[in-house]
Amino acid sequence: MSVQFACTHCRKRLKISSRKVGTTIHCPKCGAASVVPDEYTAAAEAAMAVLAGPDPGSTATAIPEAVVYDDIPDLFAERPESPPRVARVSPGIGGPRGGVGGVGSPQAGGRPRPSQALPAGAPKLSARTPAVAEPVLLVSRRAVYAQAGLFCLVAVAAFAAGYAIAPGDGQKSREQRVAEAIMVRGNVVYRQAANRLQPDGDAVVVALPRTKQPQIKLASSGLRPGEFDQPAGRDAQEMLASLGGAAASTDGAGEFQLVLPHPGDYYVLFISRHAKRAAGQLPAAADLQEMADYFQSPAELIADKQYEWSARGLSADQPPLTQEFR
Repeated sequence: MSVQFACTHCRKRLKISSRKVGTTIHCPKCGAASVVPDEYTAAAEAAMAVLAGPDPGSTATAIPEAVVYDDIPDLFAERPESPPRVARVSPGIGGPRGGVGGVGSPQAGGRPRPSQALPAGAPKLSARTPAVAEPVLLVSRRAVYAQAGLFCLVAVAAFAAGYAIAPGDGQKSREQRVAEAIMVRGNVVYRQAANRLQPDGDAVVVALPRTKQPQIKLASSGLRPGEFDQPAGRDAQEMLASLGGAAASTDGAGEFQLVLPHPGDYYVLFISRHAKRAAGQLPAAADLQEMADYFQSPAELIADKQYEWSARGLSADQPPLTQEFR
């Protein structure tokens, strides 16, 4: 059990084990010495403080002490919201063993305690008169954990909202995307048997980002030479644009231009319109394996045409790309 009483100097509410009753302690707030009263004397003093009322010259406002508990604190014998009751206080209000004749009462020969003497004209206290101590704010530890969890949840939600609102790679303004976009130009030619270079018109050039593969692989239809202007070709170009790549077909002079969203590392695929591979010559297995990350059927895309598959770093000051087929 514990005893609660007020410091005789600063009136701070102190709480100490009942084993310390009768000993002298020093107030942790003001340092004044006080004798620890027993529980009945402490209850009587609390009742007298209620009857006397607040100090007229005091402007201090009582701030409740916050107590975090796992279970009901033992300082409350009843429900937490009920104040502790003064029981069996003497003299005049019953002794520890009952009314008249209790320890400390004049009838029992005991000497009244000075701290228990009631002021003149004060109403008598019964054995069930509540003693109102300093206000205590009770906080369940579960409530503390719940508040902490709610705070963390709000912080995470605020972070997620800020991340969603802030412009990311997929939410950049049109001006930012235009500023970062680069244009890659070049030409494709093929060499005839007479050792004469000819423009490779309708050849296909595809640029694919090396760090991003499509969730649904691209079909060959629309990306083969001669099919670029068909509806399937336009669909393929839109899918490439959403992936961060681009495709183009060479004009009659064998020239092309690609518009890419930003500089970086790309796979670049050239497919000739006029130059074919020699009979029995197969595409490189390593090339087909890398192209399989982007296309459903790389072998069908290349067919019997000559091709060039390579990894390149493309930038805004990229010199023109030239590809020659034989």
